[in-house]
Amino acid sequence: MRRLHTFLTVILAIALIVSIALWRNSQRDIQQQLRVMTDANGILRQSLGDLTVEIAKKEREIDRLQSSCNLQGKEPDSLLIPLPRKAEPTKPSNHAPIGAN
Repeated sequence: MRRLHTFLTVILAIALIVSIALWRNSQRDIQQQLRVMTDANGILRQSLGDLTVEIAKKEREIDRLQSSCNLQGKEPDSLLIPLPRKAEPTKPSNHAPIGAN
């Protein structure tokens, strides 16, 4: 009985050591993945900020060009009306109510 107790104690100790080693290894992998994701998130935030700035510049340039085109083609009786920007055509939705066809 004493040998069985000693044997089970040794087996449980080995199982505990192995499980702790596996847990630490998985934690290390998770930390590495978290660092990679954090770095990628920072790069994406920077890119988004850069794109936002460039879009704002292009919008100002479009507005400036539209206003200069309107001033050049202005007749004495015409009103200065800004040209609307072309919107993308909307795609049909698959969420139409049943029987709408």
